[in-house]
Amino acid sequence: MVLEGEWTVASVAREFDINASTLGSWVNRHRIVHGQDEPPVSGPERARIRELERENAELREKLIFLKKRPPSSHPGIDDARHVRADRRGEGAP
Repeated sequence: MVLEGEWTVASVAREFDINASTLGSWVNRHRIVHGQDEPPVSGPERARIRELERENAELREKLIFLKKRPPSSHPGIDDARHVRADRRGEGAP
């Protein structure tokens, strides 16, 4: 019940009239002995994790795209230190 993530420790303890701390320590001991460090993820949590993983993937793609962009898309600027001057001079038509 608790190990499958269907019930909380408190709800099972109430159902079987067991002290919640005692049941919680039994559950934790079982997880350690059987290699379950983390409690199982519930349905809504699993859906949220999938949503966050998708968002993370999208943000990684955007970051890769932004890293590939040229330093400046402005045609009059070669880089941050050099600016091309207009060859026509001031006031020329």
